[in-house]
Amino acid sequence: MKVKEILIRAFGFLERSDIVSALSAGEDLEGEIKEAAQTLLYCYNAVENELARFYFPLITKETLRNLCGIYEFSDFSNVPLKIICVKSNDAEIAYTKTSSGIQAEATEITVEYRCLPNKKELGDDCAFSKDTVTEKMLAAGAASEFCLINGNVSGTEFFENIYRREIDFVRRSVSAPSGFPPRRWI
Repeated sequence: MKVKEILIRAFGFLERSDIVSALSAGEDLEGEIKEAAQTLLYCYNAVENELARFYFPLITKETLRNLCGIYEFSDFSNVPLKIICVKSNDAEIAYTKTSSGIQAEATEITVEYRCLPNKKELGDDCAFSKDTVTEKMLAAGAASEFCLINGNVSGTEFFENIYRREIDFVRRSVSAPSGFPPRRWI
């Protein structure tokens, strides 16, 4: 999914056909349209961040090298939320977390960690796959944040409800048991 497509859908929800047509046509945005698009992009980034933190974790693996065995968080390609494991030569090794990174007794490590998505621009791809998060979810979440920033309380509540229903629907469908539960009372 492209961020631009999600923002077009969100502006469609917000009934801003002027911005939808400008974004769809690839026009240079100016004035109020540009400001609204930048605000919605900010809202989109906040929604993507929330989804990664609380609902649909993004997990990545990365190999880092350092002769001293000190690996700064700034060296990671994404912002780490939680280190899942650290390996060297395909074996888990002990590590120590510090305020600015991790230390390990190895010059090359592979780190698996939960991370935050990088800040997006209009032409970027969404951090999530269509299998994990829906376009409707992201667009409704961004529209809700946009309404909140602009003081539209009823719009905020309306789109927040759509956003939360989409989250619940996706989480239920992922964790839905296949088959019937066992009869524990027999």
